[in-house]
Amino acid sequence: GHAFAAALFGDVNPSGKLPILIPENVEDTIPPSTGHWAIYSEGMLTSYRNQSRNRRAAYPFGHGLSYTTFQIRLLRMLVDQEAWSSHTLQTSSTPLGSPGQVGPTQDTLVSLEVRVDNQGKLPGAEVVQAYAQFPKDVRAPSLQLRGFRRTSILPPGGHEILYLHFNVRDFSCYSQQ
Repeated sequence: GHAFAAALFGDVNPSGKLPILIPENVEDTIPPSTGHWAIYSEGMLTSYRNQSRNRRAAYPFGHGLSYTTFQIRLLRMLVDQEAWSSHTLQTSSTPLGSPGQVGPTQDTLVSLEVRVDNQGKLPGAEVVQAYAQFPKDVRAPSLQLRGFRRTSILPPGGHEILYLHFNVRDFSCYSQQ
């Protein structure tokens, strides 16, 4: 009760993001099974990963509201060119690193430096989301969330620099072949 009222009246600034897609209407959902067994034939093509034009979202994955506004800018993208070249288009059975790295490690391929500015009149926090886009011919969703970071509560006019780090696993797709 109290937390809801505080957010509703602006005492606290909401900064969460939806972890799901909320469809516009029932026709935009995956139909339920009518038999004894549910067959999940959509595979990974659920929620934001299904870019199908015939399904619409009332509120997309990652949607969030705030009482303030933010500007997000990519300051730098660092790519380990040697490591990138040795891993692209390669099939490997070696460990690919842990997804969602917080800090850089020896297997980091790409690092992003992002600046988040609070341009509004109220304090607030923002969540930066990073997606990898895969070629259409890969048997996987073309757009996949690969990292996110949340700022601290930024005062009006304040900013924070965030770092996102990605390894081979973040740019990989699973294949049964």
